[in-house]
Amino acid sequence: MATGSLQVNRDIIIATRKQYLVERKHVTPMDAIMALAGMQNRPPYILNTMADRTKVTVIGQIRLHETYDPVLSALRFVRDGADAVSYFTDHTIYNKDLDDMLIITKGIKKYPLIFHNYVFDEYGVIAARASGAAALVGYASLLSQSTLRRVISMTQRYKMTTILQLNSIAHLEYMHELSPHVVSIGDPESENLEKAIEMYKIFKPHIPPYSRTMLSNTLYTVEEVEMAVRAGVDAVLVGEEVYSTSTKIEKMRQLVNLE
Repeated sequence: MATGSLQVNRDIIIATRKQYLVERKHVTPMDAIMALAGMQNRPPYILNTMADRTKVTVIGQIRLHETYDPVLSALRFVRDGADAVSYFTDHTIYNKDLDDMLIITKGIKKYPLIFHNYVFDEYGVIAARASGAAALVGYASLLSQSTLRRVISMTQRYKMTTILQLNSIAHLEYMHELSPHVVSIGDPESENLEKAIEMYKIFKPHIPPYSRTMLSNTLYTVEEVEMAVRAGVDAVLVGEEVYSTSTKIEKMRQLVNLE
């Protein structure tokens, strides 16, 4: 088994990434990373407009697997009908995520790329934008309210889509204060879809109409996508398995078009 495929305790991941962040700031200081971010084109829209909601947005998620080719995975997703691509490696210790993201954005060009890895401060937001991210996830379970406010504010300053991840009813006040474009509900590392949907039903009445909704869970079967769509989400996060056959691709297209 490749080292990159090993599951790692989240506390170890966070400590490692924070140390790497210190090193990165020394090599590429804030002024330099801001200049790189400023060279990027305006990020493409993803779930941050009040367009007619007649379609569920499909986001294909790239993870770090033994057979890891992020550009090929991204190209397959958009070829088969995904509206955007998400990049998440933080179930492992991997510090080349921003480098890989920059390559992915070159490959999928006008399609939005969502940075799902943990971001701890404003520098992380700008670094993600410099690597082509069109959207970013802020984790209420990870950041203090004041830090989360700064992270979301910087994300909005760069015209990126803000996705606020919640897995506790206690975090609802964050949502009302920060007004994110998207509210993502649940634990991204959980495989318990039924629990996530139950949590979604509890949160849904409290979510303002200007925020879109999605589950934090990655969905790996067409049946799971159907469950999420029936629950009323605006977007689904899917693995490559849902596009593995022409039959599944056609079923996906039927599911996400609500007209």
